[in-house]
Amino acid sequence: MPRKLKPLKPDQLSLFATQISLFLRSGLSLVEGLGLMEDDLSDVRFREGVSIVRRGVEDRRPLHEAMREAGCFPDYMVRMAVVGEISGHLEGMMTALSRFYDRETALRQRIRSAVTYPLLLLFMMTAVVFLLIVRVLPLFDRLLGSLGAEMPGFVRGMMNIGVFIGDWIWVILGVVAIALVFWFVFRSTVFGANAIDGFKANFPGFRGVYRKIAAERFATAMAFLLSSDVDLEISLDLTKDILGNRYMSGKITECRKLMQQGAPIYDALRDVGVFPRQFSQMLAIGFKSGELDSMMSRLAGLYEQEVDTSLRRITGAIEPAFVAILSVLVGIIMVSVILPLIEAMSHIG
Repeated sequence: MPRKLKPLKPDQLSLFATQISLFLRSGLSLVEGLGLMEDDLSDVRFREGVSIVRRGVEDRRPLHEAMREAGCFPDYMVRMAVVGEISGHLEGMMTALSRFYDRETALRQRIRSAVTYPLLLLFMMTAVVFLLIVRVLPLFDRLLGSLGAEMPGFVRGMMNIGVFIGDWIWVILGVVAIALVFWFVFRSTVFGANAIDGFKANFPGFRGVYRKIAAERFATAMAFLLSSDVDLEISLDLTKDILGNRYMSGKITECRKLMQQGAPIYDALRDVGVFPRQFSQMLAIGFKSGELDSMMSRLAGLYEQEVDTSLRRITGAIEPAFVAILSVLVGIIMVSVILPLIEAMSHIG
């Protein structure tokens, strides 16, 4: 049995779905089409996954079984391939999956763009402060000492921290390495993954935007599934797997249980509190009017705009805040050092 591969990226999943749809539309057999795709791919992991799928289809297995065997396709995509094959609308399902993963790729790119610059700025700020307290302050301390002056207590405390870091740098790096190993081990456990996902979903500073991102993903997937005539409860079961957060997936499971007890979907989602309240209110309008799929589509567009606005607002606030903190900190250090130096020089003069 072929070894399981690591999951593919959303843009690769979109390409795969687009190509499958194109093969089916043009009348080309899946075996021939997958062979052509395999020859064109430069990514080794992607090419190996397509190769496993091609061999599975050659052995007359259904497409979804071959995809599951490859192990690099998400369960959500495999289960949607099942729906497409059973309903006889595999081409349309793959076209819709391509659009879905295109949006998922765009969402990830927006998040990555919003996070990259603040992290880079934080790194640069940390590097500047580290250089000041480890290299620059000891030089000023020796200079002031030779002139009979002393640095203020606050700056001397920072310098002592820098000296300590410089003397114990390898020990500190070892502790950091051990902490990172512990973090990755903890994250790989079920308890750890649940705890981290719960923290991300409820952290006060980013809870709002994080839940808007989940609402966009949920609405996009539900609109796609409902418009494909997939049952509402099955749609919920499929959608919870793509939220990328176990805590929120658990909330969708709670929602399903409430619906099985007779609650409509909008009340169930409101009661579990996983999405913004506006989401449930608009969903109620779509449900009562019999246009749940189109309302989900509108909600996806609405939260796409809200996520963009929220991410721009956060990055717009972080950038000047970091610059201000760095400027104030460097200013305090330099003034605290230069004033005693000027005073000592004046005495000498």
